[in-house]
Amino acid sequence: MDRQAINPESDWAKNFQFNQGEIIQGVKCMFYISGQISAESDPLVPQGVSVEFKDDQRKQMINALGKSIICLKERKCLAKI
Repeated sequence: MDRQAINPESDWAKNFQFNQGEIIQGVKCMFYISGQISAESDPLVPQGVSVEFKDDQRKQMINALGKSIICLKERKCLAKI
């Protein structure tokens, strides 16, 4: 089994020790995400990140999935899935 972390090029989340997604390869190729929200870097808050579209779950999910697709394209992984 091969495990590859998928994160944005400018990854603010690396300080939190988690990945935005992962590709697991072996017999099959799989990309999974868990607990995604639409977030952005925010130096004005203690955690350094804030939630985009705080009161709109639908917009959060659309934006979070869009960012996941961007990460996969950056890593040239989209064709594999």
